[in-house]
Amino acid sequence: MSHSTGLSTVTGPLVAGPWRRPWPGTSESACARCAAPLGWWENDGCACRAPSGRRHQDLLYAVACAVRTPLSAQLFATIAAQTFAKEIPAKSAMTVMAGDRRFCWAGPGRYGLFRHGPLPGPRTLEEVSRLTLHSCDRPLRLTEIDHWLRGVGYEYRPRSLWHVVRTSEWVTIRTDEYVRLRSPGPGQRHLRDGIAPRLGDADWSCLRNGVARRLATSLTEYAASRSSASVPPWAPPGPDWGASPG
Repeated sequence: MSHSTGLSTVTGPLVAGPWRRPWPGTSESACARCAAPLGWWENDGCACRAPSGRRHQDLLYAVACAVRTPLSAQLFATIAAQTFAKEIPAKSAMTVMAGDRRFCWAGPGRYGLFRHGPLPGPRTLEEVSRLTLHSCDRPLRLTEIDHWLRGVGYEYRPRSLWHVVRTSEWVTIRTDEYVRLRSPGPGQRHLRDGIAPRLGDADWSCLRNGVARRLATSLTEYAASRSSASVPPWAPPGPDWGASPG
């Protein structure tokens, strides 16, 4: 597909919408103009109408607000240059998006926004997998994790997930391919400090609740597609991580 005329060739008008809120049951805000759900780091609002400035991060964020799916850093840079007449080297685009928490990592060299599906915060497949496990109340099969991650927009090589869970110090995989957390308490603190150090307790619980509910749907769909009693159905809603113990 040619992108010679900028964002309109990718998504139509720059103002996107209407959006289907992808995180039911969470308290995230939404853009008043395009109704796109905004992630925890999008406090300054959506750029669905125009970029807020001419910095690289402003232009790349405006592109992300217009498209409907995660893209490669190279494509982000190309669209930004064609649309806003400002060249952004692909490596610079990668650096900007990796350091800006508004962008969600969606696989090697790929980024999107909270509205596109990927989980906000994680910057590696290992972190994404751990956030998934910390939002679930049971071990998960490797195939279940893979189905879930690909369903929300991640792209990675087929063996990458296996390598990640085999080498992580925080998770372990059994011979039956069930993946579990090694040290749930310390592991959760380590993960939170790494991916969301400035989120308060309420937002952290909200994030995990959102993951749990979407994961519940994914696992139910996976069980149905397998049509096998060996894959138990998963009944939403997920665990209420914000509830008081006892």
